[in-house]
Amino acid sequence: MGFGADVLAIIVGSATTMLLSTTMVVASLKAGITPGVSPLVVLFCWGVLGKVAQGANGPRFLALAQVTGSAAMPVVTGCVFAGPLMQVLHLQKAQAALDEAGIDCDLQTMEWQAAQGCIDDNLPPDKQLPKVNIGMTICVCLAGSVFGQGVVGLLTKSLLSDPSLPAPEAQACVTLIKTATEPQGRRPALCVSLLLACLTSLLSPLLVYFSLAKANVTLFAMETAAGKAFEVQVPFSPVYIGIGARSRLPLAGSLLTLPTALVIFGGAAIRLIIEYMLAEMKFSDPEAAVDWPSDSTSWIGGGAMTAAVIYAMLRFLSPTGAAMVDELSKSEAELLSLPSRVVSLLWVAIAAGSCLMGLQILLTDGPRGILANGGHTVGLDGFTITMLAAFVFMALLMSALGAEGGAVLSLQIGTSASPVSGTIFITALVFCLLLLAWGRNAFSDVELLQNVLTGTCVAVSAANDLSQDCKALQLCGFPPRSGFVAQLIGGLAGSIVVPCALYVADDAYGLGTERLIAPQGQMFATLVDGLLLAAKVPFKPVAVGIGIGVVGVLADFLVSRESIQIPAMAMAVGLYLPASLGMGILVGSLCRFAGEQVRMCTKSSNEAFLRTHESILAASGLITGSAFLDLCLGIGVLAGFSTEQLSLFTTSGEEGKAPLPEVLQTVLAIIGIAALGAISFFNSLNGIADHTVENGKAGGSLQAGPGASMM
Repeated sequence: MGFGADVLAIIVGSATTMLLSTTMVVASLKAGITPGVSPLVVLFCWGVLGKVAQGANGPRFLALAQVTGSAAMPVVTGCVFAGPLMQVLHLQKAQAALDEAGIDCDLQTMEWQAAQGCIDDNLPPDKQLPKVNIGMTICVCLAGSVFGQGVVGLLTKSLLSDPSLPAPEAQACVTLIKTATEPQGRRPALCVSLLLACLTSLLSPLLVYFSLAKANVTLFAMETAAGKAFEVQVPFSPVYIGIGARSRLPLAGSLLTLPTALVIFGGAAIRLIIEYMLAEMKFSDPEAAVDWPSDSTSWIGGGAMTAAVIYAMLRFLSPTGAAMVDELSKSEAELLSLPSRVVSLLWVAIAAGSCLMGLQILLTDGPRGILANGGHTVGLDGFTITMLAAFVFMALLMSALGAEGGAVLSLQIGTSASPVSGTIFITALVFCLLLLAWGRNAFSDVELLQNVLTGTCVAVSAANDLSQDCKALQLCGFPPRSGFVAQLIGGLAGSIVVPCALYVADDAYGLGTERLIAPQGQMFATLVDGLLLAAKVPFKPVAVGIGIGVVGVLADFLVSRESIQIPAMAMAVGLYLPASLGMGILVGSLCRFAGEQVRMCTKSSNEAFLRTHESILAASGLITGSAFLDLCLGIGVLAGFSTEQLSLFTTSGEEGKAPLPEVLQTVLAIIGIAALGAISFFNSLNGIADHTVENGKAGGSLQAGPGASMM
């Protein structure tokens, strides 16, 4: 395969990554988890250019297209985790100002255009909600993308020689690459997997928009003694169920095993218990109300996340793991070696990322200094240098942790991006403390913090993604260095389109509202508001969270000695995400696990313990279809369309809408959840078994054909 074919793979991958990343922005803002799209990229490129994929050099084409096609997802992670910080914080402040003025407006639940009108009519200009700064967001995303890719590229040899990094997304990609190059009888049935799942996940949200079905099915509801509502709900959400449906048999090197889904659900259950206990509290003592604020669950989740991340870092730095890497890296020296020109390119990427971040700090901090009329020096002063140095240090540390520790955790959590929120929580703590040390704790300093935090998040996620991509190339028999340029180009494409999609999402639905809850943005806003702006942290909730995290870490450590996984990070993720998300993930995981169990009882022993290609495609379709609908509706809102116009039915007698019994809404939602689960169950039970990955190991390399070019 010549240079021209490599260029074709990068072009197709770039187009794919721009399409998928924009559709994933809204879905990820809802779920708080950015799903891995690498298998879907392989499938898409195979479908678009089937003849090239079927050629003798098809594996290399698909591998390079996959590397490029997944490169924008780290940008999605950065934008949806740290990017909403300012918007969420401003929304919270605006709500507090309206409440203080006695204006009855619930900004989180009301229609977004009406919410904006309420703010415009009742609050002064300095309380208005800021728009997403597309230009600045592009700058910080590009800085983080090239920085993280450079770091993990330099660490390729040690990372890919570590046998403790099974890289499940890479394994899934190798499965599809081999399937795409096999005879017709070995290819998955797309109509009953990907296409059916996409169609169903696209239509399911429309039932909610039409008011035909409820968005959540309430399993339990009560009013506490303190007069507060408490509910346990299951979401009618293809995204959450699709993320859960990525689970698979533990015997086959899982993406998200049922035990891990149960641990996530366990974290959600702990959150429900805490929410109930807080709802039962009657704060007659004002000091007690200060000790346990309304956002106590966020602080508890943050405390648990801190304990889990510190444990992950200690495991990463353990001498036993390092010695194992050194021993195994010698056998892969040739395949994993980096020529001097490649090393130079990677160092240039790190330098370029640092320069871009420094430019962003100057551009953000300079105008503020002028407005402050001499409040601090404008230009390359001690503060600017400190913030840039902190970015370089934290991005280096967390990228290394994200590439190794994150890859291990991606095996446990189910997506390579999920553990990033924990490392970024620690990073946010460091940046907040630095700002406090410099006396920079004004509301206007949050923009700078958000930009640096977003760039660091993208860097960590890029390292995470590239480690998976390099592993896929390695398993296919190609040098991982051959994908570095493709990854850089894909990251550049994502850095341009994803901030635009974030702008569309914010303008259409409102970041931090019920439509786009942005769980990580809420968590970071809580941290910044309490630690940086108010300089007061509710230590009791934090201590409770750390205590829960320590218990989770101890359980993780003890059972890991028996080769059992109860990941502390998964518990922490379940604890700080809204409890309904954990319920949805569990439903998806249970449906797929049930299909796998029936398969074990009905299929031959050679296939019983292997996942099906269709199961991966169905889970990806459940995520993608709904996300694509949200993006289309968001664009429509920018053009003047209101999603409220889709609401045709009412249970409360609204004028101009057809009446509908509330019980029918609930029944249709239950049927919808069952249909989504049935798709996962059917495709886990039936379909072509994956023989490429068995017991967590690749079944062989897919070598490049004659004329393959190596970087």
